[in-house]
Parts: sequence; C-alpha cells; structure tokens
Amino acid sequence: MKVSIVTINYNNANGLAKTLKSVLEQTYNDIDYIVIDGASTDGSKAILQEYGDRLSYWISEPDEGIYDAMNKGIDRATGDYLLFLNSGDTLYNNRVLNHFVSLETQEDIVYGNANFTNNDGSSYLKIMPSSLEGSMIFDRTLNHQSIFHHRRIFENGKRYDLQYKMVADWVLYNEVIHLDKGSYRHLNYTIVNYDTAGFSSDPKNKMIMQADRDRFYASHSDYFMPLLLDKYNALKKEYGSITSRKSVKMVLRLAKLLKPFKK
Repeated sequence: MKVSIVTINYNNANGLAKTLKSVLEQTYNDIDYIVIDGASTDGSKAILQEYGDRLSYWISEPDEGIYDAMNKGIDRATGDYLLFLNSGDTLYNNRVLNHFVSLETQEDIVYGNANFTNNDGSSYLKIMPSSLEGSMIFDRTLNHQSIFHHRRIFENGKRYDLQYKMVADWVLYNEVIHLDKGSYRHLNYTIVNYDTAGFSSDPKNKMIMQADRDRFYASHSDYFMPLLLDKYNALKKEYGSITSRKSVKMVLRLAKLLKPFKK
C-alpha cells in the first residue's frame, strides 16, 4: 500500500523542518510525500530545496489559503490513502505508518487519536469518538491530521470546498459520512502530535468557524435539521442538569439555528 502525505506550509520554516524529519524517519518506505508551500519568504523554500530529492513533489507558489494548498496536494497524490500533515505537526512515532498499513484498512475514512502539543511544551491526548453516527460528528470535530483518506473519496473530483474558509475539512467529513454514506473506522492509537499554534486553534477564529458550520447546516437543511433538532431536544430535556457553560451555549445556539425550520 502506498501512503500519500501532503504537507502545506507558509512562513513556518522551523515547523516545516520538524514535519519533514518526522515523515522521512518513518520505518515504512512506500510513501508519496508532497509539500505545497505558499511562496514563503522565511527560508522555507531553501529547506525544500535541501530535501527535494527525498520528496515526490514540492512547489512554492502563491495560493488561496490552506484548503487551496491541500487541493493542490490531492491533485498530485498517487497513494491509496492520503494523510494531511501540516507544517509543525509530526507523526507520533516512526512506526505510525507501519502500524496503519499492517491493519489492511479498506474504509473511506480511517482515523486515530491525536496528541495536542502546546507552545509551553505541555500536551494532552485527545481520543477521537469510535462512532460518528447521528450528531456525533457535529459535536466532536475530528482532528484533520490524524485521518487517513481513501483515494476513492477524491477520484470523482471531490475537493475541499473553498467557500468554507475555516471548516472545509469538517464539511468534507460530514459530506462523506452523512451525505455519501461513506465507511469509517476508528483506530485507538495515536497518529499525530498536533501543533495547537495552528489557525483553527486561534480563539479569534471560533466565530468564523461557527458561522461556516451554521451555513453548511442551512444549505443542507433537509438532511441535517432533523439531526440537529434531535440534538436540541435531547439537550433541552437535560437542561436542568446541565452545569457546563459550553452545554448551555450549545442549547441556545441550536435553538437559534433551528428557529426558521421549526413549525
């Protein structure tokens, strides 16, 4: 089995070097390694030139953002599965790909757990949900860097939708799991050390992300609104026992989102 790994980078030379080292030190060798750089000006290009003979493909040119860069990587990938590992992120150890390939997976989406690493050196393990049924994938965003995507997802032209600036990966997984009835499998081991300094972890971007999600729900209201309504009713029923601020905010947000669709 060939595994394509796509790394995107923009002005993160130190993170890029760390990610390259992580991939190139894997004990598994059938890797199609692609790096898409957004015309960095911080020395990233020189690093890519240094490692160029060990990469399947790399380019440094302007792009329209992270999802456009990922789409460029998809267009170049030749592997049976694709893994997107952004600059700064690293594979958990040098045997991750060996372990993955040994499982002989066939599912559309195969995902593991992620070790979230902070700037101060601390970290915490995030266990991904074993089931993605119902509204689970709404509440528990899968860690993008710990997901292996079967190439058949992209063979008919499916790409990251650039109209969603912050959550195109989340949109893709909802489309594959809910709309396309794709298959999935959770691997209960750690795939990646995820760098929390990335754009999606920035609190300033949370409102943009939520607006993108709500827009996606509304554009597929026939399918998603019943699921959201079930989630809303379940939370509302438990409202008296809810003590977390996050849960209360979820109830209020769903109520607002569902208002136009409730009779």
